[in-house]
Amino acid sequence: MLAAAPAADAIVRKQVTVSGKNDEWTSVDLKVAKGDILLIKAEGQVVVGSWTGAVDANGAPGDGYGMLVMKVGAESGNIKVGKKTYFVADENTGSVKVKVYDTKYGDNSGSLTVEVIKIPAGAIPEAQVVAQDE
Repeated sequence: MLAAAPAADAIVRKQVTVSGKNDEWTSVDLKVAKGDILLIKAEGQVVVGSWTGAVDANGAPGDGYGMLVMKVGAESGNIKVGKKTYFVADENTGSVKVKVYDTKYGDNSGSLTVEVIKIPAGAIPEAQVVAQDE
């Protein structure tokens, strides 16, 4: 029996493994619309060539090689993620993809485990105004 598709305003959690050797984008199998929020967390290490060595998802200091990056939709550039971040979809909407940032992937090894939680805009309650003391 197939599981029912989540409701349009349901919170969704996905996990993918991103190889340090893969120079292509890895799909997270999520699409975001304006106002959706993504919470992203990455664990693991990649070895980025012999010069940079082993780094976590924050990448190497300075040049950022080995850092986890993402793109949202076809027109998005690299969006820095690192070990954890959040993202609110505005002009960048569409499919979410991730990869390790580098310029030469053939000498890399290791992988990052990436978890992405999508909170749809429709699931976010209206703000409650808090009275301020005077």
